[in-house]
Amino acid sequence: QPANGVIYVDNYACIGTTKFTWLFGATHTLDASKTEDGGGTHHAFSSWSIAGQPAKFSFTVPNGDTTVTGNFKMSYLLSLNAVNGTLAASPSSADGYYAANTPVTITAHPAAGYYFAGFTGALSAVTSPQSVTVTGPLTVAGVFNTAPQLNVRATVIGRSSSALRLNLTLGNTGPDTAAG
Repeated sequence: QPANGVIYVDNYACIGTTKFTWLFGATHTLDASKTEDGGGTHHAFSSWSIAGQPAKFSFTVPNGDTTVTGNFKMSYLLSLNAVNGTLAASPSSADGYYAANTPVTITAHPAAGYYFAGFTGALSAVTSPQSVTVTGPLTVAGVFNTAPQLNVRATVIGRSSSALRLNLTLGNTGPDTAAG
């Protein structure tokens, strides 16, 4: 019987409790290696009630009634989206799925000429890094804006032996306002 997953018995998909009438000594293949994905959820095999067996193994029918249970762990997809920068997750995940209730730290890295303006989705605010606990399928987006470019032009308007008088012209050529 599977716990929130699919077990294949001799290539027949079993969901929920399934009973078989088998002869003593017969051999059957039990396979829980095929994960079930959908909607950002993932049921990954973790163990059998028969200790030490791999996800797929040959089961020899013992004398008498026997129950074999496959145990699965729920994982959720954490989608990271960014343009003009990247988002890094720690710990990392090869497929974007994390076991339920895993805390993940997200760090924003702007591309050259951009600055990090904040997170949207499952995180919000301008602080990076931030942490999120994966309790379901989540999306985190990083917003990166073009960095303002402050231009400074100095013109000498007077000088003496001990001082220099300058006229400073400040300009912003970027789309955002330069601060400071």
